[in-house]
Amino acid sequence: MIAARFDLLRCSAAVALFAGALAGSAQAQQIAAAGSTAAGGVETVVVTGTAFDPETAPAKARLETVPWVRNASIERLLPDTLYVRLAERMPLALWQHQGRFDLVDQDGNIIADADIRDYPFLAQVVGSGAPGAAPELLKVLAGEPALQAHVTASVRVGGRRWDIHLDNGIVVSLPENNAANAWHRLAALDRSDKLLERNVQVVDMRLPDRVVLRVPPDVAKSIIKKGKPAQASPNT
Repeated sequence: MIAARFDLLRCSAAVALFAGALAGSAQAQQIAAAGSTAAGGVETVVVTGTAFDPETAPAKARLETVPWVRNASIERLLPDTLYVRLAERMPLALWQHQGRFDLVDQDGNIIADADIRDYPFLAQVVGSGAPGAAPELLKVLAGEPALQAHVTASVRVGGRRWDIHLDNGIVVSLPENNAANAWHRLAALDRSDKLLERNVQVVDMRLPDRVVLRVPPDVAKSIIKKGKPAQASPNT
């Protein structure tokens, strides 16, 4: 029996898998966790027993099938001690696709069978290829925390770039390359000119030397002001 705290990993199934993978026979009948520590998404379990299967690779492989386990390592200390290190997969975003949501980890991979109700606060990403590109996008958005706070969803376009949806209905089109620079430019324009408080539908940041604003035709003239580095286009 293994008695250990796997709360951090949210994967109590790992206990059963680990015990079964180590035992493999009647030789390992007295297995107990001597202690555990948790910090930074890593759980270390010290296991002692009367006899272990000398092959730890099967146990490692079985542990890494648990959805919340990012990777596992097992160090054997003769005669009867194993150090088991489990790294947790950390929730990063929610991927909306085909009418459902899946949980995305810090590497852009899907965490199978996760209960998304525990993570309503995570960023939402949409579109084909969105999970794999989400880690880099969220680093970009975090570069301007005040602006990031208004993001409601990020839509992957053509597998190449992002459209960022804000809570006031504005859509920000980021370029395929240098998205971070465009995001910083947008934040600077908003601080200096309150750009995102205007009657704007789309802010297109894809051109490096200008900002294109899509607005209703009747307000186009009010958006174009002398000396502003922006170009307005009526919504057609």
